[in-house]
Amino acid sequence: MTKTNHLNLEINSGGISFERLDGEVVIISFETGKYFNSNNSAADIFHLIENGVPQISWSGIFSSYFTGFNDTDSGIEEFLSMAIEEKLLLITDTSQLNHIDLPNDYLRKEWVKPALVVFDDLADLLLIDPIHDTSTSGWPTQKNE
Repeated sequence: MTKTNHLNLEINSGGISFERLDGEVVIISFETGKYFNSNNSAADIFHLIENGVPQISWSGIFSSYFTGFNDTDSGIEEFLSMAIEEKLLLITDTSQLNHIDLPNDYLRKEWVKPALVVFDDLADLLLIDPIHDTSTSGWPTQKNE
């Protein structure tokens, strides 16, 4: 597991697409064909990373939004390690902001450890490139591994 304390992170914008709606983030990896679901605290972490807020500021932000937030047992490191391993996040040298407000798209109460739910049931379909994967046998064709 990657040690993530105080790393500067950024979203792998060249390898994924994501959308946030009502406190939930749905992420699709173009590299693996997997798609992911993260909600509530995990979606908030993604929001902070997207906006360049360094990890050192997260504890104060989460403490002001959630009751029962405990920095030492928050589950953030496990979540970030998994997101880095799945190539959703990249380690970078810089961060931008010190503080940002979290979106007001769901009711925050008790802190719940962030989770990254992985789905790979559509990976074969998501990895097909119907525009470029053409051949004399038809369209689309799957790449041979």
